[in-house]
Amino acid sequence: RSLAFAARHYEEAHPEEGFPADLKLLGSKSGKADEFWAIDTNLASGVKRGYRFTLVTEGRVNNGRIRHYKIYADPVEQDKTGVRHFLVDETEVVRFSFNQPADSNSEALQ
Repeated sequence: RSLAFAARHYEEAHPEEGFPADLKLLGSKSGKADEFWAIDTNLASGVKRGYRFTLVTEGRVNNGRIRHYKIYADPVEQDKTGVRHFLVDETEVVRFSFNQPADSNSEALQ
């Protein structure tokens, strides 16, 4: 949810770029007050608390603006660091699946 929140606010702050092309962009804080949404550097690195986070972008328009994204969170070691796999996209609905990567048809997290 933190990543979806950050991605939405990044997109609002960067209308010419759209959504971020890399997780690291969500962790870069320039000290500007309008970057209240920036995530911590551990999460921006792509690995935190036994999960690997992967950002995939889709739907670039002619001007290069990113219109869609998916962020996957998968256990670094299945059944050791986690059993559930997560997915969030620009709809901000977090979905999950057990023992396999989540997709847009996976159950929504309540």
